[in-house]
Amino acid sequence: MVDEPRPPQGPDQPTTPPPGPGPEPAERAPQPPQASGPMPESFADRLIQTPPSLPPGAPAPPPPGEEEIRHPDGRMEHPSVRFEKTDASFPWVLGLLLGAMAFAAVVHYVILLFFYEYAGYQNAVKKSPFPLAAESSKDLSRPPLPAQPRLEQVERVSDPEHPADAYAGLAAKEDALNRYGTTGDKNFVHVPIQKAIEQLSNKLPSRPAPAEAQPKDQHKENGLVDSGESNSGRMFRGKPKWYEH
Repeated sequence: MVDEPRPPQGPDQPTTPPPGPGPEPAERAPQPPQASGPMPESFADRLIQTPPSLPPGAPAPPPPGEEEIRHPDGRMEHPSVRFEKTDASFPWVLGLLLGAMAFAAVVHYVILLFFYEYAGYQNAVKKSPFPLAAESSKDLSRPPLPAQPRLEQVERVSDPEHPADAYAGLAAKEDALNRYGTTGDKNFVHVPIQKAIEQLSNKLPSRPAPAEAQPKDQHKENGLVDSGESNSGRMFRGKPKWYEH
């Protein structure tokens, strides 16, 4: 039997079975459909992240090295520690401070305005409907004083600039008793008290004197001694009158 020559098969050409009797080739298993979009990120790709690209002109970060470098002279250097190379803007800081001060001034002004308005509202609400109490409630800083006579301490507290002196008040009253002057009543004047006593002597009604002196009580005159030891009624103050011979 002579073999027939076969044409060369390339890698892309499918392999055809030779003609003739024999078993039929097995069918291929169906392949799963492939997604047309991007492949999902695997767990290994998540662990290995590529560094982000730097903008053009930016300095490249230093390569990772040791956390601490010790120099021969004892100086230590930390390459991973960096500091801000630019200073804060002074105009911005000054503007922020001025703005805060202006805001605080506005807030204080609003609070004071509220307090003054509220004080006026309270005065109007608490105003007494009685006319006698209106005069005493005008000055809220000084409460109304009690009627005279008042204690000297009350006078000192009510008017610290002109403290009342009790001795000065007594001297003024004594002076008023010893001089002439007008009174609150019409057609009446007051005179010195000594002159008034002289004018009224023997002119006011008085109780008449008794006609004769009442005899003394005999029991009190010749009674028992009212002090000392107990004498059982045997000792008298003196010799009784009935004992005289």
